[in-house]
Amino acid sequence: MRKISAVTSLILLASTLMLPQAGAANAKSGATCTKAGAVLTVANVKFTCIKSGSKLVWDKGVALVKSPTPTPSPTIQKTSYYVAKDQKVVRHLVANEGCANPLTSKAQIQVRVSNKWLTVKAINSGWYVKPNACPVAELGKKNSLAWADVYLDPGVTFRWYFKGEVNIRLHDNLGNGYSESDSLPVPIPAITAHPVEGGYGITWQNITQRVNDISAASWTDAQLSLIRNKDLPNVGKGLKTYISTNAAKFDNKLDEVTAILNRTFTLFARIPASPKIFFVATTYEDALSTKEALKGIYSNSQFMRNSIDSIYALDQNPLAGSPFVYKGCGGSYYGRNTFTWPNTIEAQALILGVCPGGAKGDGHFEGVQGMSHEYIHLIQIGLRPKTLDSFENIPCWMVEGEAEWGQTVVATDFTNYLRGQHLHPYLLTSAGRDFQQTTAREWTAQEVQSYFVNAADTLKCHDVNQYAYSYSLGAATVEALASIGGSESIFALHMRLNAGETMNNAFKTVYGITWDAAAPILAEVVAKKITKSWDKDALTYQTRP
Repeated sequence: MRKISAVTSLILLASTLMLPQAGAANAKSGATCTKAGAVLTVANVKFTCIKSGSKLVWDKGVALVKSPTPTPSPTIQKTSYYVAKDQKVVRHLVANEGCANPLTSKAQIQVRVSNKWLTVKAINSGWYVKPNACPVAELGKKNSLAWADVYLDPGVTFRWYFKGEVNIRLHDNLGNGYSESDSLPVPIPAITAHPVEGGYGITWQNITQRVNDISAASWTDAQLSLIRNKDLPNVGKGLKTYISTNAAKFDNKLDEVTAILNRTFTLFARIPASPKIFFVATTYEDALSTKEALKGIYSNSQFMRNSIDSIYALDQNPLAGSPFVYKGCGGSYYGRNTFTWPNTIEAQALILGVCPGGAKGDGHFEGVQGMSHEYIHLIQIGLRPKTLDSFENIPCWMVEGEAEWGQTVVATDFTNYLRGQHLHPYLLTSAGRDFQQTTAREWTAQEVQSYFVNAADTLKCHDVNQYAYSYSLGAATVEALASIGGSESIFALHMRLNAGETMNNAFKTVYGITWDAAAPILAEVVAKKITKSWDKDALTYQTRP
C-alpha cells in the first residue's frame, strides 16, 4: 500500500466534508440521497430524504409559500416650521400689503432661514375687516387685512404668504401671493427713568393721604426735567411749520404752538421720536390751498393731504355720519396726528383745524395744548412701528393719560397746568364729536378699580363709552405715577410693555411694586382727584409749588 502524505489526507477530508453540499445542488424527486430525514430546499421546493425499498431517495418535495417582500412605507414630507428662540414676546403683525377675501383665502407668515422660507405657526390669527382698510387702492377693495400673533426673534426676515383670493403684486409659480420681505426690528431698549425730583417725598405708603400735593410734585419734577434735558438733542430742529392765510388771520398767536411743542420735545427728549415733524394749521376755507402748499414742503406729503381730506370730508367716499368730520367747528379747535405708512417714524405731522371765533375763548388755549397731546401720541405710535395696532399691549388709561398729562405739564406756569387738566369724566354721544358728562360726580375706589380692569381688555377698552373715561381717569393716574416715579417713568413702563413684558413685571421694575399691588392705591387716589375736580376750589385746593 502506498503511503499518503499528511497534506493529501487533509485534501481528501475536505472533499469528504463537502460532498453533502454537492448532493444538495442535485436534489430532485427520486434522486439518491445519503441520510434519511435530511431536508434540502431547491428552487423554493423542500425535499426530504426518505427510504424507498432498500434505497434512500428524495421525495416529491413540497412547494414552499414565498414570503412577500416588505413594501417600504412611503416617506412623509414633513413641513418645516420656524421656531423662535424667544417664546415669551408675542409679535402682532398685520399684512398691510394685500387685500384678501377671508372666506376664500388663507394667510400665513414665513421666515427666511438659509434661503428657505419656513412657515410660522400662529398663536392667534384673523382678519381686520374695516372700510377702506386696503392700503393699496389699485389692488382692489376687499377691505380685509390678515393679522397674526406669533413668536419671532428680533432681526429675522419675514413675509406674508397667501393662498386663495388675494390682491397683491407678487406671486410665485403656483399662483400664490406673497408680500415684500421685511425685517423685524430690534426692540427699542426701554429707558431707565430719572428719579423724581423736587423734594415732595410722595410714596406708595403715603400718597392716599397726600392727594393735595400730587399736582405740585408732578409739575415740579417736569420743570426740573426740562432744565435737565435742555441740552439733549431732540426733534425740535426738524420741525417744519405751515400756517394757512385764514388760520393766521383768525388766530395771530399760533406761534405759541411752536413754543409748547419745543417744551414737549425737551421733556421727552430721551424717548425715540421721528426726526421729521410737521405742524400744519389750516381752516375749512383753506383746505384745498393747504393741500397744494404741502406738496412743496415735503415730497412725501400725501399722508398729510389725506388727513386734511378726512378732517373736512374732501375725500371721494367720506364715511357716512363719521364723528370725525369737521365741516363746521362751532368755536372749537380740533387736532389730528398723522404719519407715513408703513414706516410710521419716517415723517409725522400735527394738523390743527382753526375755528373762526375760537381764538377769543378757550379754543386757542385748547388747540395749542392739543398739539402737544397729539405729538405724544406720535411718540407712542413710533415706539411700535409697522403695525395697525400701536397700543396692543397698552391699557387705555395709559394711551390717553400719557397724552393728557403731557399736554398740561408743558404749560408755561402751574395755573395753566391746572387749567388744562380734563378731570371731568364723560361719555361720548352717538355723534362722537360732542360729549355728555356722567351723572356721577362722586367716584369710589371700586369704580376706578373696575375701570382699570376694563381698560386692560382690548374689547372693553375700545368701547366708545369706556374709552372716553381714559382722558380723565387716565390723566389722574399718570399724574399720580409721575409724582412717585418722575416724568419719564410712564414711558419707561410703556416701552417695557411694548417689548412684551407683563404689566406686573414691568410695573415692578419701574415703580418698585407690582401693578396688582399698586392698582387699589391708585384707584383710591384717582377717585379722590376726580370727585374733587367738581368742587368750587378745584383749581385752588392743591399745594402751590
